[in-house]
Amino acid sequence: MKGNENFRTIMHMIISIIAGWVVFSLIDLPYEIGPSDDYTSFLWLIIPAIYGFLYFRNRKKLLQFTSHPVKSFFALLGLWALFCSVFGIPIGILAANNTWIIPQNSHSIFFDLNGIEYIILWFFDIALTLAIALLGELILFIIRTIKKH
Repeated sequence: MKGNENFRTIMHMIISIIAGWVVFSLIDLPYEIGPSDDYTSFLWLIIPAIYGFLYFRNRKKLLQFTSHPVKSFFALLGLWALFCSVFGIPIGILAANNTWIIPQNSHSIFFDLNGIEYIILWFFDIALTLAIALLGELILFIIRTIKKH
């Protein structure tokens, strides 16, 4: 892959991470600003699943990031973890300190754990996307191996 295409791949990663944080913040907004049903609590798990889907949708192009597909795979996962951390850690800290753009509403008398979901999302963005990509690659490897025999 040429340098310009690598730059575009990296920019697409960054844009998708930012879009994920915007979507997550919008999902969290009704819960934080007033009485709300807790039906949105697990919608955020969709975000890493969408990242995994996007990986497989663009898999052939992405695996040309370097000259070798395995190196490309791990280089992209490393960049993914880096970019998720660059955005996730500061956003998680801001949310935990109630200085994020979505004000955190305390729903508990004993413990104020608001903002922790932002830190959890940062971890799951990395972990679930990695798990989806690795599992998918393993399944593709098994299918290719079975077809050869």
